[in-house]
Amino acid sequence: PISYSYHEFDGACEPFEKFYFGVSQVRTNYCAFCADDDLVLLECVEQIVEFLKKHPDFVAAHGYYFSFQFSKEGVE
Repeated sequence: PISYSYHEFDGACEPFEKFYFGVSQVRTNYCAFCADDDLVLLECVEQIVEFLKKHPDFVAAHGYYFSFQFSKEGVE
C-alpha cells in the first residue's frame, strides 16, 4: 500500500518556499504538488504510481481534471 503525507501552508507563505519545503520532505521516488484548489482522489494515486513504474521514460502523470463554468444560471 502507498503511504501519504500532507502538508498545509499559511496563505502568506511564498510559493517557492512551499516548493522548497515540499521537495525537501520527499523520501520516496514519487511526489505530487497540488494547488490550493486541487482535489486529490487517493484511490487513483496507486494507479498513477504503477503507470510511472511501468514507463520509466515518463517523468509525470496526471489524472482527470474537473472544470466548472459559472453563469447567471449557476454552475454548468
